[in-house]
Amino acid sequence: MKSILIGWLALAGTFVLIYHWDDQGIPSPARDEVGESQPLRSLIEANASEHEADPHQETQDSQHVQEKLAVGDDPLQTWFERRSKKRPNVLFIVADDMRPDIKAQVHSQSPWIFPGMHTPNLDSLSDRGLLFRRAYCQQAWCNPSRSSFLTSRRPETTMVHNNSVFFRDVNPNLVTIPQYFRQNGYLTLGMGKVFHLMGLRGDHDDDFSWSMPMYRNGECFSEGWDTWKAVSKDDRHGLQLLDEVIADFAVETLEKVAPMSQKEDQPFFVAVGLKKPHLSFVFPDEYLKYYPEENITSPINPTSAEDLPDIAWFHSFEVRGRREYKKAAEKWSQKQPLEEWAIKELRRAYWATISYVDDLVGKIIGKLEELGVADDTIISFIGDHGFHLGEQSIVGKNTNFEVANNSPMILRVPGLTDKGLITDKLVEFVDLFPTLADLAGLPSVPQCPPGTRESQQTDLCTEGSSLVPLLRDQESSRWKDRVFYQYPHYVDYSWCMGFTVRTAKYRFTEWVSYDYKETGADWNKICGTELFDHEVDPNETKNLANDASLTKTIQELRSQLKGGWSEAVPS
Repeated sequence: MKSILIGWLALAGTFVLIYHWDDQGIPSPARDEVGESQPLRSLIEANASEHEADPHQETQDSQHVQEKLAVGDDPLQTWFERRSKKRPNVLFIVADDMRPDIKAQVHSQSPWIFPGMHTPNLDSLSDRGLLFRRAYCQQAWCNPSRSSFLTSRRPETTMVHNNSVFFRDVNPNLVTIPQYFRQNGYLTLGMGKVFHLMGLRGDHDDDFSWSMPMYRNGECFSEGWDTWKAVSKDDRHGLQLLDEVIADFAVETLEKVAPMSQKEDQPFFVAVGLKKPHLSFVFPDEYLKYYPEENITSPINPTSAEDLPDIAWFHSFEVRGRREYKKAAEKWSQKQPLEEWAIKELRRAYWATISYVDDLVGKIIGKLEELGVADDTIISFIGDHGFHLGEQSIVGKNTNFEVANNSPMILRVPGLTDKGLITDKLVEFVDLFPTLADLAGLPSVPQCPPGTRESQQTDLCTEGSSLVPLLRDQESSRWKDRVFYQYPHYVDYSWCMGFTVRTAKYRFTEWVSYDYKETGADWNKICGTELFDHEVDPNETKNLANDASLTKTIQELRSQLKGGWSEAVPS
């Protein structure tokens, strides 16, 4: 019997929970000081009984999905027929602060992506999956983004706009992705940074989302306070880096649950949250070899856009106060970038960290293949949002710029995406929940009512759209033609919310006065406007909001923005 020690910080102090693998190979909580926890198998059986599926409802939902697809004699039909007999597993991987700098993603409309990326494992996943090159988070910060995609609600519904509010403190009854799978008989296990963990009571969502308390971390190497560090084996003194610990636990978890999915028809939903490439950029030193100093490029757009309103820029607080760059940042402003040597150093370290993450993803996926369950497992990979690496004179996220909101998103569905698919259709992270539910053959997630208050009062619904139609036709003309995201900034002692609508051609952002206590957005009080033409200016170097020849275009985009997501739902 193998024991694994798991420690985490909670509000009341440090709690320690002991897990053991029981005689049937199932992870279950052992006794602790509080009392005896219910064995996991009992939890599974109780859960299955409580949420026993209605066969009539399952048939209706299967028919609903097929109607959406206009299913004929094709692989999609085969998939759903197969999954009506054996439900697929789900491996859900999230990387932190990861922009789409993947070799497979390099293309002309994302010229900021470094073409020399070393990401063989994510490239391989793309070669066997559907790569969404135009995927967008709903707010470029960890907690708002995760609260959004895990509930399939937008930040105006969750009312999570910062990293200090747990979504259940505002909307306690919203159903999350793992919670929905758990309600439908899945064994749901989480590890690492899936939800944004703030040290608030319940912010790991154990009571709702997971079949057992999620795994936070074990003993690992202390990163210290350096902005970046290439760690040698000698530096570690035998300790692993945090994400190595998480990846190893993911591998061990798969070893235990895979046989259950094969022999006992107990499907699993395993969510793995990797902390990198979030600052500090700490990684094994062998990854620097992929990025020689002489190959590191500077940003194409190192200063803020022409005619950019001040409200749109961000002061890069994550780096500005770091001791290594204090002198280099003395003159840092919209029009005066951080000194070039510092930018190149940070870019090199960030890209090396991505290559480190890529290896960990490969290790986890490789275990699926080794265990013989890869063909029965859907794999979803995303980064929670993008990241500036000197573009617009910013290092960090927290903006409405393209580089902060365009994020990696890959979906592998065995038998459907094996030849590798690519789409440039606009998609959103809120689309993931209904997509995974449909592919797993669960009851379809209903569309949320259009009003914010009505959506908040609906436990289960989606403010996105299932991506399943794009598995059939990556250029579908019936898909939505615009997506939405937002970010709040504070100026002159008041808040303004930057609401964005992104179309194939334009990124339009209206910054409006925002009252958190009473009225919310006041569209009659404009703090600033942005308009960028991505067909000719993908680096967002010239703001066209004051171009008189585009007045009609701006009026149309403003109308679409105020109409919101519910008016953009695909037909």
